[in-house]
Amino acid sequence: LSIIMKSKYMKFVVLLIMMALSFSFCKVSHQMTQLTEKKCGQYTYGRIEFKRSITTEEKNQLTLQGLLMQDFIFENIYLGLWYKSWDKKNLNKTAIRTLIPFSPDDKLAGGLLVRDIKADDNSNCLILIQTIGPLSKDELNDYGLIISSNDDFYKMEVQKRNILPLLDHPCIKMVSLVKEDYIHD
Repeated sequence: LSIIMKSKYMKFVVLLIMMALSFSFCKVSHQMTQLTEKKCGQYTYGRIEFKRSITTEEKNQLTLQGLLMQDFIFENIYLGLWYKSWDKKNLNKTAIRTLIPFSPDDKLAGGLLVRDIKADDNSNCLILIQTIGPLSKDELNDYGLIISSNDDFYKMEVQKRNILPLLDHPCIKMVSLVKEDYIHD
């Protein structure tokens, strides 16, 4: 009897170990902290449009496949990011209608356009930056002075010419010029 009990016990232990191993091999990690330009460069940020409403289960499955919905816009439209490999996928086999990458102009807020920014303008300005996730401590130091930060938002003093390279940074969602008479709430 003790041999049978040990046998059932061993089968149970082996089964648990096998389940744990299979979950660890199947799980895809999308750690969106301590981001760097290199880590963000694996993704494309933009608009995700679906053919229909999707379930929580479908959202979870897409996340495992490297498509992360970050912001719900309305109806079947989200903002988010996806692995660059999604650019080669056949979307007809999914609930996704289209993936639309953001251009530098799409990342500018407040009516500012890329064509209005001069590459040789050394005047200083205040900007507010929103990122796809918390950045590594020194990630933005080359662009200007970080005045404050909170979660995925960074208030910086930069030379206007540095706005252009910030718009090309893959971790950046949005850049907005802060008015000089801005008073923080």
